[in-house]
Amino acid sequence: MIARLFRQEVVHLHGVPRSLTSDHDMKFDLVLPQAEFAYNRLPNRTMKKSSFDVLNGRNPSTPLNLAGLPVLHYYSSDGEDETEMIKDLHAQVKQQITK
Repeated sequence: MIARLFRQEVVHLHGVPRSLTSDHDMKFDLVLPQAEFAYNRLPNRTMKKSSFDVLNGRNPSTPLNLAGLPVLHYYSSDGEDETEMIKDLHAQVKQQITK
């Protein structure tokens, strides 16, 4: 059915395409990560915060800021404080979504 519709609507009016472009083409592999990064930095209408903000407590300025940090095998009170900040942030986002 789709092939018939394509033939009727596209080939009939424009002829057979000389090349096909797919979103799986290498051209798109270079652009999509940048677009996804930019999209995830935008504030969501419901949450009033970006996805990065909600997950990490901050909005990275470049994709390099997303690089994983080394795993530390010792206790850090700073880490505990940051964990509490993220928990509070998630509670605020949950309230915003409910509102």
